[in-house]
Amino acid sequence: VGRAAPGRCGSGMEDLSRFRASIRGEVVSESDPAEAYEAAKQIWNGDWEIVNRPKYVVHCRGVADVQKSVRFARAQGLRVAVRCGGHSLKGLSTSIGGIVIDLGKHMRSVRVDLDDKTVWFQGGCLVKDVDAETEPFGVCTVLGAVGNAGTGGLVSGGGFGYWSRKMGLAVDNVLAVDVVDCHGNLLHADAKTNPDLYWACRGGQSNFGIITSFTMRVFDCPEKIYGGLVLYEMAYAEQVLHAVEKFCNDDKLPLECSTHVYSLSLTPTDKILAVQLCYLGDPARGRKVYEPLIQCAPCLDNQSKETTYVEYQVFSDEVYRVKGIPSYWRSRNVVDKA
Repeated sequence: VGRAAPGRCGSGMEDLSRFRASIRGEVVSESDPAEAYEAAKQIWNGDWEIVNRPKYVVHCRGVADVQKSVRFARAQGLRVAVRCGGHSLKGLSTSIGGIVIDLGKHMRSVRVDLDDKTVWFQGGCLVKDVDAETEPFGVCTVLGAVGNAGTGGLVSGGGFGYWSRKMGLAVDNVLAVDVVDCHGNLLHADAKTNPDLYWACRGGQSNFGIITSFTMRVFDCPEKIYGGLVLYEMAYAEQVLHAVEKFCNDDKLPLECSTHVYSLSLTPTDKILAVQLCYLGDPARGRKVYEPLIQCAPCLDNQSKETTYVEYQVFSDEVYRVKGIPSYWRSRNVVDKA
């Protein structure tokens, strides 16, 4: 949200005491016991280039807490960072000497409306929180590919998931948002009310306000799907990558297919190639569709199987559990020299 001009305030300790007394959530300060402070400020990426040293962390319990936190930040002239799942690779979930407004600890309610075919959920929800409530009703929406990921940054930033080939990005399925602006005002935004804010929050991701809730479109979710990892030795990488390219460029490929490729490091020098398969429909049909790709080269292990969508969403959760270890990512274009 940035930094606002400081307003009138008393002494810092008096203001902090009044603020603490005014909200239902908890305020953790850098002057609190180290164990409590370290736990409150922890984020997923512990990269040494990210300076994770906020002055305050506020665990909000509702919209009123968010509003009061923003107004307190304005009065104190503090920079604001917003945290949902804490998975920002760049460290946007924290600050240096500012205030972290955390929605992820308490604001995780979900409500499914089958008549309107929608799901409403608070901005602190993880992907698996929403999936856990929609799946029993036989519906789901487009969210990310990791259950531990926070919905706030994911959805507002675009949101690519396993359903995206068929149903679009997460933002394509957002029908409305509730946003606390930099003055602490609560605004509702949809296609008719505050349409510019609605447009900005669907892909703009940050600095338009704090999204306290989303309303998204839901659609039918199959009871069973097919998917998993197929592992290959790196000696077959070129062969497998060409097969994946051919598979994904097939105009007849069902939209229910979502395929990913990445390398896994077993040791600093020992790597394997993983092809992640996902067919969002009849498992027998999924096996048949993926069979030519699986057989493109001898595999070390074929872990693909019949499963449920909810189970599939969380199979890589341990990798993305918030634990503060360093993570460095890079990307590059792959050029076909053939």
